[in-house]
Amino acid sequence: ADSPTLAKTRKAGAITLGYRESSIQFSFIDQNQKPVGFSMDLCAPVVERIKRELKLDKLEVKLQPVNSSNRIPLIQNGTIDIECGGTSSSLARLKQVSFTVATFVSSPRWLTKRSLGIADMKGLNGKTVVVTQGSNAAGFAQGFKAKGATFEIVQARDHAESLLMVQ
Repeated sequence: ADSPTLAKTRKAGAITLGYRESSIQFSFIDQNQKPVGFSMDLCAPVVERIKRELKLDKLEVKLQPVNSSNRIPLIQNGTIDIECGGTSSSLARLKQVSFTVATFVSSPRWLTKRSLGIADMKGLNGKTVVVTQGSNAAGFAQGFKAKGATFEIVQARDHAESLLMVQ
């Protein structure tokens, strides 16, 4: 169906894909500094279909790095047209942007050092918990704090930085 994004794409002859730099296996930068991954693979035929549907001889594909904090605002303000990453759909996010059909299903998990012997949420009390800015994990952690958990929350820029902070 026609949409403001497709009209913009038709007029500009270009589409901008947002990609994550360290969201392995969804989208990440490879050794050649090129964005690759499962989500990039899924976006490629979408771009081809848009080109065909808009009857364009050429469709320039622009690439824009995004992160957990800015991906949705960049869709909203038109900086990117499609995010090729691993963003999960939620009711709150559906009020802000549209999603395709689900391409993966996830379940939240916490990662801890085995040597700490943490077996449940209570084991995190008094500890520092790292979450990626703008991720669902940040909301989950705040929810647990609201229910009485006593851990400290620090935020990392992306998943790679989160893992480094845990290490």
